[in-house]
Amino acid sequence: MKRGRRLVGLFLTVALTTGGLGLPRPTHAADEEQFGIVRFPQDEHIHPSGWDFWWGAADLVTTRGNRYTVGIGWASVQGYGISGHQVFAWQGPYKGSSVLTQYGPAEWGHPNATPGRYVVPMSAYVPDVSELLRIDTVDTQDGGAVLNRWERTTLDAHRYRFTIDDPAADVHPSGKSIDLHVDLRAQMRKPPLLASGDGRFWYGIPQALGYPSRSFQYMQASEALSGTLSIEQPNGRMLRETIAPSRSSLVMIHEYDATPEDLPAGLSAALLTQLHPRYALYYQGGMPWELLFADLGNGAQMFLAIIAFHDTEDGFLRPVPGNGMRDYYVIATLRLPNGQSVVLDDRLRVEHLSYRTNAGKTPTFMVFVTGIWKQAWTYRVGYPGGNVKAPDGMVSVPAFDLGFASRFRPNEPLKDPEGNAQRQRVPFVATGSYDGCPVQGFAWSEVIVNWYRQEDPWASTRRAPTTPKAC
Repeated sequence: MKRGRRLVGLFLTVALTTGGLGLPRPTHAADEEQFGIVRFPQDEHIHPSGWDFWWGAADLVTTRGNRYTVGIGWASVQGYGISGHQVFAWQGPYKGSSVLTQYGPAEWGHPNATPGRYVVPMSAYVPDVSELLRIDTVDTQDGGAVLNRWERTTLDAHRYRFTIDDPAADVHPSGKSIDLHVDLRAQMRKPPLLASGDGRFWYGIPQALGYPSRSFQYMQASEALSGTLSIEQPNGRMLRETIAPSRSSLVMIHEYDATPEDLPAGLSAALLTQLHPRYALYYQGGMPWELLFADLGNGAQMFLAIIAFHDTEDGFLRPVPGNGMRDYYVIATLRLPNGQSVVLDDRLRVEHLSYRTNAGKTPTFMVFVTGIWKQAWTYRVGYPGGNVKAPDGMVSVPAFDLGFASRFRPNEPLKDPEGNAQRQRVPFVATGSYDGCPVQGFAWSEVIVNWYRQEDPWASTRRAPTTPKAC
């Protein structure tokens, strides 16, 4: 009987998140909010004619003083959903290891799963019917049990809830199965950070190749975060912790990649400029960008994309007609504390202070390759201050000098014998100064440039910036 109720629940979940039954989930129709080119709540949902990615992380400090990072991630490929989440403990018996959901990419260390076992219903926007964002992960072999959920809980505010209820989470690389529960409630700042100032963004490729794009990206950061975290310990006891709101934060990114102009056509055209006889010897399966998404802890947020097409200058197909591809450049947007998104791009001074070398599965873009990978590890990012031109006039941006360093040691998280581990998305501590005041922030990343070339234009011997003691 219990299993039957779960199957009915699964049917209802899928139907409601796609609008299939026509039942009114929200209590009233949403008043549409327009942020640049992004519309809320419409653009929070899947776009069946393309790829959607939702990813981010929570930097949690508990009332006991313990710290955790919860990595969050989903993708929708032409409407087909996949998911995988991680918990990293910075103390205790799981420090250095990864606590991974039983579903997720095997190259990140998640257990291999029977194809089709995990279903990821994702809400499609239907006015008056399906307006609240909801993404679930459902175990079809456990009567439709909902293992995870990300949802917007009200149309009246930017409030969200993230849960994990996984009785068989995996401690990687030991393979031990444990019980894991996460329940986070976030009030997000409004408006979100809009990449490129208005949200229209796809890694500079449409501008370089001269074609229109519908893709967008925005980043939300919490102004209030609460909840609980429960992790089964090696002795079988459940350690239940309460989040300390004043010391915790969450960032969430939503990227829509339009099909066919960006994926696959735009990316393919950009990568064609890389082809030359030496390229195959160096290529490890990765993509040409490093991404940092930072909450600086003072109301300001930063989106930073470091773009590196190492071999464009040597490519057989350079120049492709209309090709304006650059070898190296910076795309950066700063969200000021007042909510305005300001484009800084190459005005920033970006420096790589150190690197680490990975041997195993390479951090990449759905290409599962084993190799040796040189990954940027610490950064210094600075801006001298000054006026920046914006669509509605000049905007004054204060000086800042930021240092980004991972919470991981260079050999963490630990890999299994096959080289699997989540080393593509790395948590960073943000320190330094903003407008003369100290920064104590958090950043999530996607670091997938292989720095095999000698002429890294951002390499530096400078030290990380100092952090003022007081404002």
